[in-house]
Amino acid sequence: MRSIPLSLIFLVIACGPNKEKASQPNTTEIAPAIENNSAEIQIDSTEADVPITIEEVEVSETDATNTDPTPADDSVGEQHYNEVSSDISIFQLGSYAEEEEMPSSFKDKEWTAYYIINGVLEKQEVELEFGVEEMQDCGDDIFAELSEEHKGITPLFLISGLSNEQLEASPNTISFDFQTGPPVDAQYNRVSSFVKWTAYKTTGNDSIQQSLLNQERVSLEANYKVVYQGDIDGDSQDDLVADMAEGYSYSRIVLFLSSRAKEGEVLAAVAQFLYWYC
Repeated sequence: MRSIPLSLIFLVIACGPNKEKASQPNTTEIAPAIENNSAEIQIDSTEADVPITIEEVEVSETDATNTDPTPADDSVGEQHYNEVSSDISIFQLGSYAEEEEMPSSFKDKEWTAYYIINGVLEKQEVELEFGVEEMQDCGDDIFAELSEEHKGITPLFLISGLSNEQLEASPNTISFDFQTGPPVDAQYNRVSSFVKWTAYKTTGNDSIQQSLLNQERVSLEANYKVVYQGDIDGDSQDDLVADMAEGYSYSRIVLFLSSRAKEGEVLAAVAQFLYWYC
């Protein structure tokens, strides 16, 4: 079989929530940590009928029906995030449709803001203010912002319900691999792309892997991106905040924690925040 060398194509729809209300710092550097990887992907010629103009490639003659991405015996199944519920909540400051996007219960929660300052994750307990914002195109929404005493740097995200107790350091090593292939013409002339996002956990000589995606052939409208990758829950292992939206018109911010992972898992999805772009 001949393989296809290609560069990473990151499936990020850069429109962003145009309703977000944020105050930007003047002198402090805020830069989310994002890890990218290159990969070599196998593409099925039975589905690659449309010429690929990204670069000249050699197409594998293997039938896609024989390339089912079944996890190895030491891996766990793929994750789904349509319903993620726990005692933890996560969200980002901005304007949202109440209840539909920002539950009214958020107003009564105690929130901790997380910032990236000089490349380091910092956190601070904050108070929020809520009000009504008149949106020209979307109607009246509820906005959330930091109270006057906490204004300054805009946090990357806010979390409620996560214990501040220091956890025992874990001996595990957690890593991530994000792979993407060129657009291909799949069934019924629906253009899609091959994407694979995997989390690995290694303890001594033992290793397991966990797929973070529902499927590996996804719509070009998918909005997958890293918001933050690093230790959040205090066990010295990488956690993940990521946008797992499978379409361009919304964001699904999901919080993955290593300390909440069940046996045989790398991470557990413990909270999500879903909002639609105006």
